Amino acid sequence: LAMAMLADAQYQLSRAEALGYGERDREFAALDEAIEELSDRIEDEEESGSAFDALRERLARFKSRVSG
Repeated sequence: LAMAMLADAQYQLSRAEALGYGERDREFAALDEAIEELSDRIEDEEESGSAFDALRERLARFKSRVSG
């Protein structure tokens, strides 16, 4: 389930970029990297708590910045 949700998050992020959002926003690349890191850790059955926390923090900062 987690891998499917992460794949969907990556798809939604790439879709937003394709629609022109994030062309100049470095946070999109950072979010993509954080999603990839978490996916890799889950796939490799490694500790993923810190990667999840990093992704959650990046998303919170991004949401805060874009919503005003």
